[in-house]
Amino acid sequence: FSTHAHSVPQVLVAVEGAFEVTVGDTTLTLSKDGDLSTIVPAREPHKIRAQTAGSMLTVTLGQVVRAGSGSGSGSGSRNAEG
Repeated sequence: FSTHAHSVPQVLVAVEGAFEVTVGDTTLTLSKDGDLSTIVPAREPHKIRAQTAGSMLTVTLGQVVRAGSGSGSGSGSRNAEG
C-alpha cells in the first residue's frame, strides 16, 4: 500500500512472509522470524510493501477510512505477493 493514514490505531501482524513497513520516519521488516508486529498510531502516515509472498493481519478498533478515499472497511486480513 502507498503512504496513507487512518483515523484509528492499527496493529499489523506478519502471519507468513516478510513485509517492509514504514510508520512515520521509521522503517522495519515484519516477519515470523524477526519483528512479528507493530502498532500504527491513529493518523500516523504509514506504508506497507510485501518483500515476499505472504499474509498480514491488521487489527483495528472502529471504522477504518483511508485519508482522502471516502470508503471504509473493518478489521481483516489481506494476502500480498511481492
